[in-house]
Amino acid sequence: MPEPGHVGTFSVKSSEATALGALTTPWVARASRVSKILAMLVLPGLFVTYAHGNVEINDFSVYYTAARAVLEGIDPYSVKGPSGRPFVYPPGFAVLLVPLAALPHAAAAVLWTALGFAAVFGSLWLCLDLLGVARGAAAWTVGGFTLLCSARMLDSELGNGQADHWVLLGITASIWLVARRRAALGGFALAFAIVAKVTPLLLVAYYAARREWRACAGVAAGIVILAGLLPALALGPRAAFDANLAWARAVVQPVLPGAPRSTTPRAEAPGRVHGYSLNALVRRHLTRTQAAAQHDEPVFVNAVSWSARTAESIYHAVALLVLGVTALALGVRPPRDAPRWLLEVASVATTMVLIAPLSRKAHFVILLLPFAYGVTRVLQRSSRAAAVWVVPPALVFGLTSPGVIGDRASALALAWGAYTVATLWLWAGALLASWRDRRPRLS
Repeated sequence: MPEPGHVGTFSVKSSEATALGALTTPWVARASRVSKILAMLVLPGLFVTYAHGNVEINDFSVYYTAARAVLEGIDPYSVKGPSGRPFVYPPGFAVLLVPLAALPHAAAAVLWTALGFAAVFGSLWLCLDLLGVARGAAAWTVGGFTLLCSARMLDSELGNGQADHWVLLGITASIWLVARRRAALGGFALAFAIVAKVTPLLLVAYYAARREWRACAGVAAGIVILAGLLPALALGPRAAFDANLAWARAVVQPVLPGAPRSTTPRAEAPGRVHGYSLNALVRRHLTRTQAAAQHDEPVFVNAVSWSARTAESIYHAVALLVLGVTALALGVRPPRDAPRWLLEVASVATTMVLIAPLSRKAHFVILLLPFAYGVTRVLQRSSRAAAVWVVPPALVFGLTSPGVIGDRASALALAWGAYTVATLWLWAGALLASWRDRRPRLS
């Protein structure tokens, strides 16, 4: 056990160490035993289910096909997965998956599932260590409740063989390293997340605002290596440049402001809007568009039928407002301890999925960060407000799942914006906690 005044690998104030005593009570020990039993009963079955799904045709099959193309010296964007879907990630990500492509598809799928579990639990441990509850009964209790709050997103992520758990791991590893004063390595970890998905670039702006210049330098070095050097070694300099350019034109350009409608990604069928970000919420309610994008049966929830351009302008205005509120709530004073680092990055990451143009269900695995912080404060009974901003979103995510209310009711709930509104609630609560807690403490 860490001595008083020390939590995990971080020094904390004595008042914070005292607050941690709330997580050493008998009820926490009992809750931890329940978490262990549930883990032994549930996790093996989930692993088998997800591994079987990855062996079949899902997102992993697209990644595997792209990695096989790189292994054979072929442009990963010139091939499609068995489902007919193209590879839409940066070429550096396909290069990182080449070791999996050297295996038979079934073996690679099982390994991908195992790596996904490792990434999720590794991210969770890093969060708990930042909060000082990474060991003993407290870890099992806080970790169990955090996973329960995030279960809907994690099921979508791991069940469809997606890659957002690597974004989650890159971001949590980055903030863990920066909080431990290993900023350059933290920046490199964030570059790993950016190579998987471009949206974590928002955290580079956060590090710059916090004057973590070594972290920014680490990001730059990581992008040069992972997005530039590795593809050049695998495909050749010219082919790697062309692949990066093709990716930017196909994926980045269509979502930029003012992009021609003709450049809309082919995955977005006419009259449908995918995802659960602010972009989707605005377009579903202000334009005549299919609100349940995954269903063939038409579902419309729009109150008015404005033009797509008007809705896009409103989305951009709301996104800028969310960004501005986030910046004001975080203020200019840098974090002074590890829990505050986690809270601030959780706020920025939640902002990221809200304002991104195409945030889908699995992308919301990043909400594990604010849930970990909020659950810890609730269980420590150190903040009544934390329960207000943690419990309602967790209930919305869980109770609107198809397994609880059925496919059609779930589709309608998501079409109306349940996912987005719950995330906005979580975002507002995390920002309020940051604003009220200029001198961070868990007491």
